[in-house]
Amino acid sequence: MNSASPIFLFAFLPLVLIAYHLLRPIRAKNVLLIAAGLVFYAFGDLRHLPLLLASCALHYGVGLALMRARRGRRLLLAACVTVDLAVLAAYKWHGALPLGISFYTFQAISYVADTYKNPADGTKSLCEALQYLTFFPQLTAGPFLKFSALRPYLDRREVSWQKNTQGARRFVCGLCKKVLLSAAAAKLADAMFSLAAIDALGAWTGALSYCLQLYFDFSGYSDMAVGLGLLFGIRLPENFRYPYCADSITDFWRRWHISLSTWFRDYLYIPLGGNRKGILRTMANKLLVFLATGLWHGTGWTFVLWGLWHGLLS
Repeated sequence: MNSASPIFLFAFLPLVLIAYHLLRPIRAKNVLLIAAGLVFYAFGDLRHLPLLLASCALHYGVGLALMRARRGRRLLLAACVTVDLAVLAAYKWHGALPLGISFYTFQAISYVADTYKNPADGTKSLCEALQYLTFFPQLTAGPFLKFSALRPYLDRREVSWQKNTQGARRFVCGLCKKVLLSAAAAKLADAMFSLAAIDALGAWTGALSYCLQLYFDFSGYSDMAVGLGLLFGIRLPENFRYPYCADSITDFWRRWHISLSTWFRDYLYIPLGGNRKGILRTMANKLLVFLATGLWHGTGWTFVLWGLWHGLLS
């Protein structure tokens, strides 16, 4: 099940919304959202639901340990991240990725990394950890959300017709981007690239159509996630800001998939030293970050070259 499927639009979402607004205690609403997240994931990938639950248990447990431990905290964090990356690499090289594993793994890494830096950013509540790691509007494709950004909504959420209207409008606009505009651009791109012989105009038409297909698909999903979050009283971060208006590669990555770029900045680029250790170190850090970004998208050599190319241009 995905957020554009009929079963989601006409069964799952209406039922969850009705139940959510009928429930009064905030704890009951939170439990409902956890259950909804697990059902949502199970419909999409029941075989790998235990993997998602194991990830939740691992990071909740490591978070508790980091909050309590005075020694060995760095080793504990390193061990957890190593397990995460090993599992992710095993599935990526195997070629059969569980639904949303890259997204929920990276979000879970951000949780333990933030708890390592500041134990107050963790939680002792299993319910809070589960709600953070299984929130279905952004569970499988982002945008990434820090636990500290979700925490204010765990005890109190405002519900109003204005927010519901705003959320519904944002969701419908995103759905139209994904189902109508992205699909139309995909048909044109496929038609151009399937030609036996193609001239310059056809090549440019195909390339531009493919760019629009990618943008409307991913931007549409992000709009849908933000809209769904508003329907449940939770504001998710914006993920796109007119990326094709960028005037450089660096500016492009400040506008495209903003939450992913922010994740790599906060949890890889800055820990590596960022731009604080000279020009050569800064260039090396950027190359490593974009190489990791390429590998995050896929394991083929094209993704490696794509990452290195963007790193050189940034």
